[in-house]
Amino acid sequence: MKTLKLLIKKGTPKYQQIYFHIKELILNKTLKSDDQLPSIRQLSIDLKVSRSTTLSAYDQLLTEGYIRSKGRKGYFVNSVQKKHDNWKTANYTILRNQIPTYTIKFQPNAVDQDSFPTVKWRQCTNLAMEQSFIYSKDHYQGDPFLRQQLSYYLLKSRRINADAQSIIIGSSKQELLMKIGLLLKNEYHTVICEDPGFESTRKYSPLFDFTISPMPISERGTFLKQLPETTNNILYTTPSHQFPTGVTMPIFERQRLIEWAYNSNSFIIEDDHDSEFRYSQQPIPALASHDLSHVIYLGSFAESFLPTMRVSYMILPPKLLKEYHQSFSKIEQTASAIHQRAMAIFMEDGFWESHIRKMRTTYKNKMETLTTAIEEAFCNDIEILGKESGLYVLLQVKKGYSEQQLIQKAANYGVKVYRASRYFIKRKPNYPLIQLGFGGNSNEEILKGVELLKEAWS
Repeated sequence: MKTLKLLIKKGTPKYQQIYFHIKELILNKTLKSDDQLPSIRQLSIDLKVSRSTTLSAYDQLLTEGYIRSKGRKGYFVNSVQKKHDNWKTANYTILRNQIPTYTIKFQPNAVDQDSFPTVKWRQCTNLAMEQSFIYSKDHYQGDPFLRQQLSYYLLKSRRINADAQSIIIGSSKQELLMKIGLLLKNEYHTVICEDPGFESTRKYSPLFDFTISPMPISERGTFLKQLPETTNNILYTTPSHQFPTGVTMPIFERQRLIEWAYNSNSFIIEDDHDSEFRYSQQPIPALASHDLSHVIYLGSFAESFLPTMRVSYMILPPKLLKEYHQSFSKIEQTASAIHQRAMAIFMEDGFWESHIRKMRTTYKNKMETLTTAIEEAFCNDIEILGKESGLYVLLQVKKGYSEQQLIQKAANYGVKVYRASRYFIKRKPNYPLIQLGFGGNSNEEILKGVELLKEAWS
């Protein structure tokens, strides 16, 4: 029988100290398989603790399988292999060595951390926590208070006249697109998407056997091909700030789309991903402001407020709204009830519009810092696309390097930039396109990043 020596210290519960000590002795093979442990009575005497303390430690070791009990014979050590973390450490070291260390990251989906209204947001979250509704199951369509606030805001900012009953909350646009797909999959089979454009629709379309039909879009925001004359199509578009080129769809093209949707019994999905941030004019009316019978409107707080906030929303036409209630009334709401109510309070108290106005000024300043620095550093070697709105620009680089070479050369100088070729389907850009986000960078970081890019791409 082994004798156990342990100095009991203050602070940590005594039974835990005994448990961890014996466990470590077993893992380190100081206590070997089949070694007999002292009895509960003997160990309590040796360590000057109560029998209940020793019993609690042994019970925990028994539960986890480190020891076993043999009737009246006592407690014995089981055969236990120490968990080896060397492979994890080695693999992590290899991976870490393979991943470049970046001084500057031009992330397209980052926002300004220093300008985030932490105090106000915490106040609204605390108020939301005081309300009893969060302790019960929330409405499958989303918080009625938030939907009402969205109805007011969208009418004022995007001229969309939609009541709260037609607004549906979800955790992300991806989730909402999945629900749209489920609603349309039986009667609609073709998805027309902008080329270049968001990847989301292309990723989820195969799940519903939708056929992808790429539609090239011009530098003016118009489609370069005739829309199909067939019926029952789905068209996915970003008219207010075309992704990723940044152009705005003109009014005559919007009217043409709506007329086409009427005549072909088709639906338009309008992704209004960052319409709040226009720097040369006020945000323009949404496509959904002209028509709510054939346009499905998508929006998200992740893109304009906080990337980690999982609250998005959509407005469904009356026909689809009825089907939505039939199909999803038994499906639980996925967006955080606390975040929904906090955002509703945030909007009602005027914090939301105040924040957007402030950030529009902040991001305009950053955009000007970035574009001015690029123009001074590269002159005519780089053309900047999409500098009137949004939180990123595209650089059309005319220096003879491929897209991958530009990304690697930037990485060699500690700058993370992003490839834009992934947004193209059939079309190919005339020159390599690099995407630079600036929302999460300070002006000093922007200037430093451009300085490093100049050295990398010289």
